[in-house]
Amino acid sequence: MTNSLAVPALLPMSLSTRKNSLRQSANRKDSSDTAAPADRWSVNVHRDVAKLIVEHGLESEFFVPTIGELIDQLQRDPKVYPKKKGRLKKTRAAALTVGGNVWRCVFTIDENARTVLILAMSEHDVAYNQATRRI
Repeated sequence: MTNSLAVPALLPMSLSTRKNSLRQSANRKDSSDTAAPADRWSVNVHRDVAKLIVEHGLESEFFVPTIGELIDQLQRDPKVYPKKKGRLKKTRAAALTVGGNVWRCVFTIDENARTVLILAMSEHDVAYNQATRRI
């Protein structure tokens, strides 16, 4: 099983333990949310993705959309992103632009637990290769 950290949108992350419970309160809702708080998905990240988030932060404008915006979208509705095919058929991917380069955020969803697990976030081909190893 992949080690992961729980990541709420717009909260700082600590790498002091392998898994931190930083889940956003189910009662908290911001006016831009379209889903009710109870309908939000929990987002966990692979430890290497957590390191990337700590290094760049959730609101770095180097990332388009920002990592915080992407995590917020995954919390609201991860199914808007397309399913992959072949060896990655259990995953979905979101497009990112980082410093003018094409990146992918590759993740799985667990319908029963309403959990998203971000397996990889990197340059296009690198992200898919990492995700293949982490499934």
